[in-house]
Amino acid sequence: MAETLRRVLSGGNAAGTGEDTTAESGPPVLLLGAQGSGKTSLMFATALEAAGEGCGPVLFLTRRPLQRLPRSTRAAREPLRLQKVRFQYPPSTLELLQLLASTHEVPGPAPCLLLLDGLEEYLAEDPGTQEAAYLAALLLDTAAYFSHRLGSNRSCGLMVALETQVEADGADAPQLTLLQRTYMVQGENQLPQRVI
Repeated sequence: MAETLRRVLSGGNAAGTGEDTTAESGPPVLLLGAQGSGKTSLMFATALEAAGEGCGPVLFLTRRPLQRLPRSTRAAREPLRLQKVRFQYPPSTLELLQLLASTHEVPGPAPCLLLLDGLEEYLAEDPGTQEAAYLAALLLDTAAYFSHRLGSNRSCGLMVALETQVEADGADAPQLTLLQRTYMVQGENQLPQRVI
């Protein structure tokens, strides 16, 4: 997944080695940012990039449909990529949990990338850390199940976006700590530095 993000952030011009980058998706990514910071645009661009890699469909979960296509990119102008992105709109936490728990019943190819935009909206319904841990575990388990269905040389990436408050009152600090521990990729220079 890190290589896919590098290509997205560099406008599709990341220096590649010509290797197949779809085999390993890497650790899950938690994308943090204030409202309007470009999280949805980055996730959408990542979905299109992954769809163009030929690794399989992409599952994009969000509470409500996108009103417009974010950020005009070269990949956004390729309709075949957009056809490989499957959007689903669970309107509540309960429906999101049911959707994730029933993935084993869905026929067809397994997604190579699972994206959840607007995690804060689902967590607001039931703001305890226990509920956040359960949802985080179910997302990880779903990505692991998709990886199993994809086969031994491929895995399903997981990217989750969470809106953070600029001036947080600290009420959501335990949830954020839990989610960062679960999803955050630790390390230096894993992605190019760029403000979105």
